[in-house]
Amino acid sequence: PPQEMFLGALACPRPMHGYHGHVGLWPVGKMHRASKKSKYHKKGEMYLKSCSMNKKLFIEYVTSKVIPKVIHDTKKWVNKIVIQFDNAGGHGGSHDRSKRTKDLLYDWVQAHQEKLKEMTGGTPPTIEFVSQPANSPDLNVLDLGAWWSLDTAVKEVRTKPANISWNTAV
Repeated sequence: PPQEMFLGALACPRPMHGYHGHVGLWPVGKMHRASKKSKYHKKGEMYLKSCSMNKKLFIEYVTSKVIPKVIHDTKKWVNKIVIQFDNAGGHGGSHDRSKRTKDLLYDWVQAHQEKLKEMTGGTPPTIEFVSQPANSPDLNVLDLGAWWSLDTAVKEVRTKPANISWNTAV
């Protein structure tokens, strides 16, 4: 069966600001144009095709989905955003020998200060990136909470028998 990947982001809830801490859960994929008509797409229609996470895609998702969503939800009161990621290989961590993901994200923040000012309607918050040791469940909130819950739910759905009628009478 095909593997589906998701980028999930959570934040610390701030009830005093009415902030629930749910940032987002996005399927990982790239847009493709349907080359022919199928039951899922019309010919020429754009659709999201699943793919594996890599450093370039991770940076694209953080900068186009996570940061804008956090700013949208907190722009009235947040002064500092800390984005913590697990530094896994798909995020450009562990075995990656080129420029580190954190450095590229900081470069993006510096290059997009005007865009961040527009998004916040004033002075943008300080954005800090923190990477964890790869495969460290002791430090990884997503592994401890969100992914475990999602994994449990998906296994439960997969193991439920299909609605099959066993009536063999004709």
